[in-house]
Amino acid sequence: MLTREQIDALRQEVRSLIDDAVEFAWKEPFPDVATLVDDVYAGTLDERALEIKVLDAPPAGVSRKIDTRAAIIEALSQLLETDERVVIFGEDVGAYGGAFGATTGLFAKFGPKRIWNAPISENAIVGFGLGAGLTGLLRPVVEIMYNDFLAQAEDQLQNQTAKARYMYGGKAFPRLVIRTTIGGGKGYSCQHGQELVSKYANIPGLRIAVPATPFDAKGLLIEAVHMDDPVLFFEHQLLYGTSTIGAEVPEEMYRIPFGRAAVVKEGADVTIWAYSRMLHNAYNAARRLERRGVSCEVIDPRTISPLDLDTVVASVGKTGRIVCVSQGTDTGNVVHTVVSRLYGILGGSFAVGTVTAPDGVVPMAPNLEDAFIPSARRIEEAVLKLAGKAD
Repeated sequence: MLTREQIDALRQEVRSLIDDAVEFAWKEPFPDVATLVDDVYAGTLDERALEIKVLDAPPAGVSRKIDTRAAIIEALSQLLETDERVVIFGEDVGAYGGAFGATTGLFAKFGPKRIWNAPISENAIVGFGLGAGLTGLLRPVVEIMYNDFLAQAEDQLQNQTAKARYMYGGKAFPRLVIRTTIGGGKGYSCQHGQELVSKYANIPGLRIAVPATPFDAKGLLIEAVHMDDPVLFFEHQLLYGTSTIGAEVPEEMYRIPFGRAAVVKEGADVTIWAYSRMLHNAYNAARRLERRGVSCEVIDPRTISPLDLDTVVASVGKTGRIVCVSQGTDTGNVVHTVVSRLYGILGGSFAVGTVTAPDGVVPMAPNLEDAFIPSARRIEEAVLKLAGKAD
């Protein structure tokens, strides 16, 4: 369709553009070292978020109790209602309502232009979400059934999504929320039962949310969709049902800022830091420990990136002891990052313990899985040891 003259002119235009870019780059001085980690995160919110109230805890007088699944559905429904840019995309998220029922009823309410099913390709799902988010025209929320399957989207997630803003000198905004589930406790074993939060917490450029309660799930998800950074939103499969903590959820929209931990239970002797399902195990352990004369302060970090250390430092400054708990395997676990940073701030003025899964593969046999996943009993034993009251 092009003449030889047009082809030659096009080639010359491209050469000129490249030559100009190279000349510009050579003339520029090297960046200041102070800019070393600039543009990894935006750290900003869409202006529409400013119209949504911020809550750190359920307001007094709120008595309505719902489970985490209902809280997520409500958050997604309100986001779809109030922001025409929000779309949902993933495997079986349409009429079926998602593998864990967390999009139930949304397809019937909003239709195929706002929520639709994806082919079985995690790489394509994340890649589509990134491209859609980068345009600024959409606020995509994509679903990956199991966090184990994120490995199928590793290039799009680690090399593209996490690095897009930095590679474009801060001019790109990879606005994307990836909802996925943490396994364990259901006998799903090797490829459907892992907890990989720490792996992705080690990738700069990604924000990481780990809601443990219905209240947190709704508020963090609404915040995540309005963020200008990409968010990995980890939901534990065993927390979709009823909750003994944070089940009081306001009907109206609200958001919880990332990087704000919650003190779930106040105490004086030992601090326990735990996220997702492990928060519930820690809370149950703390209640039992009270009967043995050990007062525990339980902290829910809510997000791993950014990480709220101020709340933890204040607590450990009071108790002088901390036990950090994670369902993930031990080596490279985020609990060691928390401990390391606390030492950098407080020095060696506190005692520390960690409770994690062993460096193995999550097993299927019920007795092995029970031994693999940290239990309330293991947390209790770690606290008693730290407090000098072990049997």
